[in-house]
Amino acid sequence: MKFRLILFIGVSLCLLPCVAEESIAVPEVVRNQVETVRNRAAAFAEKNGHKNEFFKAPYSVRLAERNKYQENAYIFQAKEAYNIEILPDGRLIEVFNFFISRRSGNGRFEKQPQPTWSQEKAIQVAKEYVVSIQGEFPKNLGEPRATFLNRNRWDEKYYQMGEWKVKWPRIDKSDYKYNGLEGVEVYMYESEGPFAFFVNMYSHFDGVNFEPLKLEEVMTEAARRAQETTQWSAVKGMFSRGKLLPEKAVGKLEIVQPNYFGTGPEIPTRPDLKARLAWVIWFPWVADDDTNPDPKHPRRGVCVWIDAQNKKWLGGDAFAQ
Repeated sequence: MKFRLILFIGVSLCLLPCVAEESIAVPEVVRNQVETVRNRAAAFAEKNGHKNEFFKAPYSVRLAERNKYQENAYIFQAKEAYNIEILPDGRLIEVFNFFISRRSGNGRFEKQPQPTWSQEKAIQVAKEYVVSIQGEFPKNLGEPRATFLNRNRWDEKYYQMGEWKVKWPRIDKSDYKYNGLEGVEVYMYESEGPFAFFVNMYSHFDGVNFEPLKLEEVMTEAARRAQETTQWSAVKGMFSRGKLLPEKAVGKLEIVQPNYFGTGPEIPTRPDLKARLAWVIWFPWVADDDTNPDPKHPRRGVCVWIDAQNKKWLGGDAFAQ
């Protein structure tokens, strides 16, 4: 799709509509949501002393498949300004400020930037942003975790501006945590404020109406599946000349989307959206020459998911150094 480039001089950007060469029928609930989000994002920026004109820029709209939701999303984008993604039912899944991210992310620092905010401060700012954008704080989220990220530039000689990442993991009514990326994330710079907001709540879970099996009841099947995974052609090269350490395996109950990792010719990319409660079991792997940097916590291994109700294998993952 091609979009025409339009220059506006002396005109208030907030008065300009979506501009695109190809029109897309946008549901009213989606159109109302994007306007609400733009106004709320601009208001939050103004309230906190940051530039707010970016969210007043005119946008183009397109449809794009979002594999993790297994449906299309409406992408509202203003070049070099922002990106807003909304599902057909009006659910907001992304707000991204390109201008702040690119300007601050391209900074060059010889020394590793250090935070001036505390973790509590970062969580407070992130929560205020989420409430400002959503109108209320989402339900079914666990305790937040704030991390200050120091990243090298592409040339690896300097550092980018440090940024905060705050994540609330998704949980169910019984406080079981969803495995993987599910939850709410906010990324922000101390000097510029939030620049990215992601809502990852895509799987469907019916709840737990059974007594979960104990870890020892599923370990035999889990160990067998872990060993089979190391021989899978897609990852076999990662696990040559070494062995798994089943005696050091650790497990926890989490909600997972079955992906049946370890079957077929390729790594699966479309997980089952119907989630299950499973034992998520990590089997560390050690090389024959013991070259792992930390033998107690090897960074290579296999994660296996076993259904906590019927011992069925649901998939998992594999990690390399």
